[in-house]
Amino acid sequence: MPHSFKRPPGGPMPVGRKLHFTVDDLPMLRRYSKMLCDFLGEFQWLIDAFVLDFFLKNHWELVPETWTTVLEHISIPQIADFLNGRPRFRKVSPLSFLCFLKLCKTLPLSRQSIFVAEPVEMDNYAFEDTKYPLTSAFKRHMKGKKRHEIGRLAKMATGLFENARVRHVLDVGGGQGHLSRLLCFGYGMQVATLDAEGILVEKAQVFDNKVTRDFGRLKYREKVVKDVFRPPVHLERLIGVSTAAEDVEYVTKHAWEDTDINFGLIGLHTCGDLGPTMFRLFAESSQVKALVSVGCCYHKMHHLYPLSAALSSQTLSYEAKEVACHSIEIYVTKLLEESLFKGQIHSFRAALEVLIDRHHPELKHTSLSTVKFVEGMTFEDYAPRALKRVQHNIPVELFSSQEIRDYLSQWMRVATFFALRLCIAPTIESILHMDRVMYLLEAGHEVDYIPLFEPTVSPRCHVIAATKRKI
Repeated sequence: MPHSFKRPPGGPMPVGRKLHFTVDDLPMLRRYSKMLCDFLGEFQWLIDAFVLDFFLKNHWELVPETWTTVLEHISIPQIADFLNGRPRFRKVSPLSFLCFLKLCKTLPLSRQSIFVAEPVEMDNYAFEDTKYPLTSAFKRHMKGKKRHEIGRLAKMATGLFENARVRHVLDVGGGQGHLSRLLCFGYGMQVATLDAEGILVEKAQVFDNKVTRDFGRLKYREKVVKDVFRPPVHLERLIGVSTAAEDVEYVTKHAWEDTDINFGLIGLHTCGDLGPTMFRLFAESSQVKALVSVGCCYHKMHHLYPLSAALSSQTLSYEAKEVACHSIEIYVTKLLEESLFKGQIHSFRAALEVLIDRHHPELKHTSLSTVKFVEGMTFEDYAPRALKRVQHNIPVELFSSQEIRDYLSQWMRVATFFALRLCIAPTIESILHMDRVMYLLEAGHEVDYIPLFEPTVSPRCHVIAATKRKI
C-alpha cells in the first residue's frame, strides 16, 4: 500500500462528500471566506514565522505565555494528537489554545475522501473498472501515489467530460503522460498534453509506444489500436500567466487538426501559477467546455492570487502559501511510525540557519540539500550534507560548538512550533481554493468541489471541476 494508508480501527471509514456550488451560493461563500481570512489574520504572527528562523528571531517568544505553560511539557505523541484534532494534555489548557485547535479543524473544507478506500483498490489502483480493458503496461514507470491519483481522477473526469459532450481533452502540465494514457486507452478520450519540459514530452512518447505495442500484441490488432485508440499527442509548450485564450488554437490545430473543436482542460497537480492560469483560460476561451483541476506548489504562485473579485483586497504571504503545501496526515504518520525523534530535523535546520546568517548572509533562506533523518544522527553529520551544494566557509568546529548544542537542546520547542503552523495549513489551502471556486461562480459557472484522493497518499487531495452551461 502506498505511504501509510491504513483502515482506522473501530468500524468503517468515514466518507467525505462532494460539494456542488451555483451562483446562488456566492453570498454564503463570501461570508465563509471572510471568516477564514479573519481567522488567518489573527494568527499572522504564526503563519509568517519561518521555522528555519526559529533561533535567529526567537520565535518561541511569539507564542502566548499561557500556551507555553502547556507546550513546554508536551511529547511527540501529544503533538500528533493535537494535529489530529484530539488534544490531550497533562495540564489544564488555556481556552484560547483549545479554541485555536478547534477552529483549525472545523473551519477548513473537509479533506476526507468521498470514496471508502478498499485494500484491493489501494493495492491494484482501480485500473480494473475502466471502460476498456488495460494491460500491465499502465502500471510501469509509476509509483503507487501516481497510480492512486490517475486511477480515481481519470474515471471522475471522464464522467464530467461526457456530461459536457466533449471527447477531446487537453492535459496541462502532462509530464510523462500517465494520466493522458489512461484517459485515452482506458476511457476512449482523444487527448493532447502540454508540458514545458521537452525531456518529459519525449519520455511520454516512449511510454505511449510501449503501451501501443502491448495493446497490439496482447489485446487488439494493430489497426484497431490505431483507429479506435489514438495515442495521446504530446506537445512541448509553455503555458504561463500571459497565455491568451487564443493560444488554444495552437493545440487544436497541431493535435486534432481542427481549430474550432471544443475540449476539456485537465491538470493533475498543476504547479504554482499554472493552476489558476487554467481557470482563467477556461473562463476566457469559448472552446474550453469543461475544467478539472488539482493544484499544488502554492508557494510558487506569484501572480494569480487572488483571482476572484470577492477576495480582491486579500493577500497571502509567501510563508502562508508555503505552509499550505504541507500535509498534517503524512507528518503525523512520520512522527509516530518512523521515529519519535524525527522532529529534531527542524532544529538542525534552524541551528544551521544561524551559522549561515553569520557567515554567509547572502545564502539566507537558501534551499539546501535534503538530508534524510535517521535515528542517532548528529548535527556534525547533518550540516556538511545539507551544505553540500553551496559554497561556504563555515568553520567545521562550529558544528560541535556549545552554542549549537544549546540550540539543539530546544528541539521539542522547534517541533512544537512547526506543528502549530501546520495546524493552520488546511485553512490557508481552503481560502486558496475558495478564491478559485468563487472566480468561476462570478463568471456564471457551476462548480464541484471534490475531496477525491486519500490525504495520507496524496496531500493535495481536492479536485475543482466545472462545466459551461449550454445556452
